[in-house]
Amino acid sequence: MWNFFGGNKNKGNIPPPTNLQTQKTKQIETLTKLNASQIIRDVEYRVTFQSQSSNISLIITLPPQFPQDPPTVKVSPAVYHPWVNQEARVVGCSGLNNFYMHSNLGDVIQSIIEEFKQHPPTVTQQQYGSELPPYQGTSLASVYPPYPHSVQTPAGQMVMPELSSLTDMKAVAQSENEKPDSSFPDCKIPEVMICFPDLQEKSATQLNELLNDEDTVMKMVQNLPDFVKLVEENEKLSDQCIRLAKENLSKKPLLESLKHNIIEKNQMIEKVKIEFEQDQEKHMTLSDQFHPANIQTNIQVAVMEAEEESEKIFENFLERKIDLDEFIQTFRHKRTLCHSRRAKEEKLSQIIRTHRY
Repeated sequence: MWNFFGGNKNKGNIPPPTNLQTQKTKQIETLTKLNASQIIRDVEYRVTFQSQSSNISLIITLPPQFPQDPPTVKVSPAVYHPWVNQEARVVGCSGLNNFYMHSNLGDVIQSIIEEFKQHPPTVTQQQYGSELPPYQGTSLASVYPPYPHSVQTPAGQMVMPELSSLTDMKAVAQSENEKPDSSFPDCKIPEVMICFPDLQEKSATQLNELLNDEDTVMKMVQNLPDFVKLVEENEKLSDQCIRLAKENLSKKPLLESLKHNIIEKNQMIEKVKIEFEQDQEKHMTLSDQFHPANIQTNIQVAVMEAEEESEKIFENFLERKIDLDEFIQTFRHKRTLCHSRRAKEEKLSQIIRTHRY
């Protein structure tokens, strides 16, 4: 018996499990055949299965008075199905709705899985996982089309055609300036005659020779103001990248220190989590043990024990196994204890009815 009635001497030990706790443990064991994973011990479990091409998870939550009170089952991710309401909770399973003390939790969950496999639900939302969707951008060939007046050789090289005269060069330059570029709407090809006025004095033969002289062409291009500006901007961006890289390297010690602090805090969180789970388990055990209904049951048993002991003392007195003084002393003590426990049981019953425990 409990310390409350003066019968338990192991004050530091956790009380033995009640019938409710034993039934709860048996119900949880029925989930093992479904490979259920534990989220919160004795409170929440997860069962994952595949319905067509989707992975469906059932989140099973056990109330404090389980299995007297039925569990709740939610579906993750949210799905469309006649058995599932808008809160992703299973409400159409008769075995779950009519769940009672002697139901089999594993069979109920198995019936939900079979229903989802026979009538697959529709997942309401899809999210990308670790892999990104395929790249849908444009290719370089569409952004940078080949030169319109170039010719491709069988070897795959692009060769500029020979210009017969300065007029042809002007026509090419003019056509390029007038042709709109959808890829770079703000970019305009410079006019050749304006950028290179010396070309006007050259003959067609000299122009064709110039096309084959890459060094001379490169020098002419490098002297262009736009090219010089581009080189300056490139150097500026390069210096900026170097400066940012140095700043990033200078912050490495701070990042390492913050990383170390995060690791320590994670370890502390894990330690506190373990302690919390242990305290929660002990709290749930004691909460069930000290529930008013359980206490009332224990008091009723104690009243019956006291009555049986007093009757036994009375029978011993009638059989002259004990004398009168011993009978009066022991019988009075047992009857007093019996009436005291009965009064406590009546008072507790009144409290339970009043507060509806």
